[in-house]
Amino acid sequence: MSETSTQSPHRLLLVGIDGVRLDMLTRIPTPALDRVTASGFLATPLVDPRNITVSGPMWATVLSGLWSDEHGVVCNERPPDDGIHAPDFLSRILQRQPDSKLFAAVSWAPLASRAGCGPLINPETAECFVADCGSETVDDYIRADAAVEEYSVRRLADEPVRAAFVYFGEADEACHEFGMGDEYETAIRRCDAHLGKLLNAIEARPDSDEWIVIVTTDHGHVDAGGHGGDSLVERQVWIACSEPSLEYELRDSATIASVAVRVTTGSRAAWPAGQSAMACSDSSPLTPSVPASRARRS
Repeated sequence: MSETSTQSPHRLLLVGIDGVRLDMLTRIPTPALDRVTASGFLATPLVDPRNITVSGPMWATVLSGLWSDEHGVVCNERPPDDGIHAPDFLSRILQRQPDSKLFAAVSWAPLASRAGCGPLINPETAECFVADCGSETVDDYIRADAAVEEYSVRRLADEPVRAAFVYFGEADEACHEFGMGDEYETAIRRCDAHLGKLLNAIEARPDSDEWIVIVTTDHGHVDAGGHGGDSLVERQVWIACSEPSLEYELRDSATIASVAVRVTTGSRAAWPAGQSAMACSDSSPLTPSVPASRARRS
């Protein structure tokens, strides 16, 4: 599709499931994730050395398509002094398609509100639902993720949504609190069940054949729980995608940055140095390419 096109036959659901190690996908059943990969693929890139394996920098990369040295987010606790240096993918879509209906629904506040390093998604661009997560215990995330699921299913069922970002945080917190134990497995199963409800909502839509679904994580964990280091289990991430034509784009060794922006722009778009993405944005059509840690944790 040309750079000047304003319409696209595709709609995008990007789902973030925080802190899920790759090896867990073979240890426990994930039927919803399997539904995504059944028509597409699972890619297993490593995090680029320019990013540390904590949630703020990593989700900023997923959402903007740039690494920390470009988007400016280097920790969970505070945003860059001069603002985030790249627009999120929802802002890119809205700039190109001003009538697009977009939303973000999350259980970790910095993703979509002025908390910690956020907002990583511009709340002036997309309608943002941030579930109350209390003191961010596992139980708090169970309740918050359920609220995110309920909100997202309702929006996907009843509205002409062009694109959405939905985030679930329980699995990451479970591994922080309990390590690689039963609680972590249960949390991953619960997140997968939330994903299944989102897929059901899309499959019930009359435009279900227009949707691309991408599911990804931001980092792994050491066995005892925790991340932020350079070990393989922390840097190994995964990308599940329902669109087979994107496999070429998302399978090279450093493509967590390609998750959203390659789908929404067809290329990895740079952003002018020194400009804040909260003030302006750039975009191209929503079209697939054809083959050619958290505030409370470190």
